Amino acid sequence: MPGLIIRVPDAAAGVSLAAHFKCSHSSSVMSVSYCVTIYNAMLFPTLFLHFSMPCLFYVEYAAIELRMCQWKTSGTKIRVPNSILTILLKQWFPGIVKFKGKDEPAWTWKHYRVGPDSPEANQIRLPSRLHRVEEDFWLYFRWAEGTEQRARKVVHNCVRGLFQVLFYETRILAVLNYQRKFLKMKTSRSIACRTYLTEEYLKVEPWWFMRSKNAWRQLIQLQWCNPEWQAISNAHRIRREKK
Repeated sequence: MPGLIIRVPDAAAGVSLAAHFKCSHSSSVMSVSYCVTIYNAMLFPTLFLHFSMPCLFYVEYAAIELRMCQWKTSGTKIRVPNSILTILLKQWFPGIVKFKGKDEPAWTWKHYRVGPDSPEANQIRLPSRLHRVEEDFWLYFRWAEGTEQRARKVVHNCVRGLFQVLFYETRILAVLNYQRKFLKMKTSRSIACRTYLTEEYLKVEPWWFMRSKNAWRQLIQLQWCNPEWQAISNAHRIRREKK
């Protein structure tokens, strides 16, 4: 377990988190008080973490491997590049953008490429949200000497590949969260993959959509409640199950 990302559903950015989890490689317990902004909550499995108040949390794992050598920060810990890229995609989600003449929620890298950057006070404005995600990645990692161009290309390709996984997982988590929270039942991922909600999706909006009015609703209407999209999704699922 090289890294954990804590994500609190249905919470707005800037809320203090509360959680308690145990590392897999240690039997000792250490409690630490900690307050973080939710989309920057990156915790590594070197200790137990105990926040000041109880709260539900979920652990997400990166689904795609970066085909590069070991990535290290300036310290000794090895971080998972995909985990950080996924958090950055959520942190810099542009909401609804103008894409090919239509207003659409940003569900592909091409949407991020046309989404205007919104830098913080001490940051330089970049051409797009896609550029922002990729540049912020290098706040956590460094490339080996003489490999900058190759490293940047690998990160760019990895970001492009993460979108399908990100929104696939977002829908599955929405189904699981709805059934757990409102139906008071536990559902397996395999069943969640086969389950297509309608208005129920609106009750489990992820935190990273909350800053953009109607983006979650439009994603549901254009994608997950679209019969054509559902037919394609079912075909892909059946093909995966046959492998």
